[in-house]
Amino acid sequence: MDDPLKLSQLQLFCSVVENGGYTRAAEHLNMTQPAVSQQVRILERQLDARLFVRRGNQVLLSEVGKVVYEYAQNMLRLDSRLRAAVQSLSSKENETVVLGSNRPFGRYLLPNILAEYCKKFPNAKVDVHYANSEEICEQVLNNMVDIGLVTWDPSIELPPRLTSRVMRNDPWCLVAASHSSWAREHTTISRALFETAPLITAVEGSTNWKIVQRMLSELDIGMEDYHVRLRLDDIESMKHIVLQGLGIAFLQLSAIQQELQDGHLFSFQFPAGYQPVQSYIIVTKTKGHITPSAAQLMNYLRGDNLN
Repeated sequence: MDDPLKLSQLQLFCSVVENGGYTRAAEHLNMTQPAVSQQVRILERQLDARLFVRRGNQVLLSEVGKVVYEYAQNMLRLDSRLRAAVQSLSSKENETVVLGSNRPFGRYLLPNILAEYCKKFPNAKVDVHYANSEEICEQVLNNMVDIGLVTWDPSIELPPRLTSRVMRNDPWCLVAASHSSWAREHTTISRALFETAPLITAVEGSTNWKIVQRMLSELDIGMEDYHVRLRLDDIESMKHIVLQGLGIAFLQLSAIQQELQDGHLFSFQFPAGYQPVQSYIIVTKTKGHITPSAAQLMNYLRGDNLN
């Protein structure tokens, strides 16, 4: 495993995976099937691991192969980004900015922002990739994306070697279906509400759940005062469950504005003087290279265009 891997080997390996086997990969690469098989065997010897397993006529990734495929994709993507970055330094063309966004911001706020940005800069090119906040921070550190747009919280420490700036604050709301008994019997957030209404929330370990836990603590709602009915990894799914009258949920205002206006959701009042907000921040690598196009987009995001 001491011999450095070649990108050409990884490209060939990925082609076998993506074409569903050696024969189609060979056709795609304009090679013979034995030549493709030989290159995969060389890669397996270098890694000292089997990358594929056979099941009948199928060639499937082994568990090791799945890990290698994920890393290979990242390495090939990084190679492409390196070439684009070098080309952009010697070219006047706008290079593509790769933007990593978490889904709440990417779904409810980012499309309109990018639409206005592209109107202002007609030659701008942007690729958006969605992931959770922790994954996006890792992608920024590994140069897989130029800019990260993530949900974060002051109580959660940002990974080292990253620079952040708050881009927008989005108020939190605790909501229930307007037709639910909880909406009829309660107007404000209290222990009594949580003792009767089950909580619909994000999956454990997620940034969203960590923030919800902090809000519950600040509201003096202990673990013994509430119970979680469902954990979902998607805000739209959480909202759908709440609209069905199956529980209450903390959701960002931007995600539920229409349902509140239409009267389908009811928002409970926070205690006087307390209004938690969801912070969306721009994340970049502290000592990383920022291309002119990425700097242009970042300046736009940092400006008054989001107010």
